[in-house]
Amino acid sequence: MLQKCFSNKNGVPHGSLLGPLLFLLYVNDVPNVIPDISNPVLYADDTSLIITNSDSQMFEKDPNTAILQLNRWFKSNLLLLNLEKTYFLQFSTKNTNATDLHISYENRQISGIHNTKFIMALPY
Repeated sequence: MLQKCFSNKNGVPHGSLLGPLLFLLYVNDVPNVIPDISNPVLYADDTSLIITNSDSQMFEKDPNTAILQLNRWFKSNLLLLNLEKTYFLQFSTKNTNATDLHISYENRQISGIHNTKFIMALPY
């Protein structure tokens, strides 16, 4: 009976001491999923994609392609993209106009925001 309570078929054990390390090993190949169009940044269970492109048409296409490829990887690894916590933030210089981006996944528009907290641990 005790084994049924703690059986874990997928992922990592929640609350275990090794859980964070095992999760990082589990998602370690995410940067290989979309290497040509973005620079993924992983921190704990958060994933950020940094996408740059001077071509405005490609700049709108790249985030949509990245989300599609990333979510395909999530699904094949039994993970879910939480669209309630998915948004984009666009940076531009004073001399350039921001592109009117339309990023969506599965017929749901991904909202743009104007500021966010970006948590990242930097090496010494």
